[in-house]
Amino acid sequence: ANAKERLQGYNEAVAGTGLEITDVRGDDIDQTRARANVDDILVAQPDVTCMVGFYSYNPPRIYEALRDAGKLGTITVVGFDEDPITLGAAKEG
Repeated sequence: ANAKERLQGYNEAVAGTGLEITDVRGDDIDQTRARANVDDILVAQPDVTCMVGFYSYNPPRIYEALRDAGKLGTITVVGFDEDPITLGAAKEG
């Protein structure tokens, strides 16, 4: 229910902006699966321009995947919560 509410809130916030969610992946709070989801999207949708991490552990996995793929700075990352990795990545730009 919480995930559905977060997704609904995001959709309401971006309504009318032209932003479109093209894929939603669940991970059941599994860090390895969360990272694999990002890696999979980078292959399946090479033109992706933004990734949203709805839970505190998602943005760090997004950051790591983008870093390892050499795509930092080319894909916008939207994150929530104050994870130290997320905060450090924000400071790095």
